[in-house]
Amino acid sequence: MNVETDLSQHEELIEELLVPIRKALMESSTPQEMQSILLTVLNNYAHFQASYQQSVEADHQAVLRMEAPFMERAIRLMEQHYGDSEFGVEEFCQAIGMSRSLAGKRLRAELGVSVGTFIRNYRLRIAREQLLSSHRHRNITEIAYNVGFNDPKYFTRCFTRTYGVSPSALLEQFMF
Repeated sequence: MNVETDLSQHEELIEELLVPIRKALMESSTPQEMQSILLTVLNNYAHFQASYQQSVEADHQAVLRMEAPFMERAIRLMEQHYGDSEFGVEEFCQAIGMSRSLAGKRLRAELGVSVGTFIRNYRLRIAREQLLSSHRHRNITEIAYNVGFNDPKYFTRCFTRTYGVSPSALLEQFMF
């Protein structure tokens, strides 16, 4: 916005504020009535200003979120939510601020995968890291739940398909 537009909008806002004040001056029969009307007008204006500031801050935060590179935001989201089995495609898209189709297009362009595959692969990578770093302390079922899988058998199938080895076979390889 340029300065002229800002001034014009500011003048319009002042004019809108003056209308009820002028009305209060003309229609008030007592100073107390005028004071009451003016306080109402000023309180309404204060609420408007607070609401406007919140809106500006929300817009600013949205712009900041959008300025971070898409993959950086996607990975940050997964870092925060990989253990939440309820965090799926819809939740991812909502959190990243994109429609399902746009988020899917971006992930396909960047990685060649769908949103669901991205989420699953991220969880599997974390599971693999956990298996390799703490194989003596956790079992496979615990790790499956820890990375957001509700079904350990499904987790094992996905893990085996992705890494070419089952989680238990991976543990056996690194136990010796």
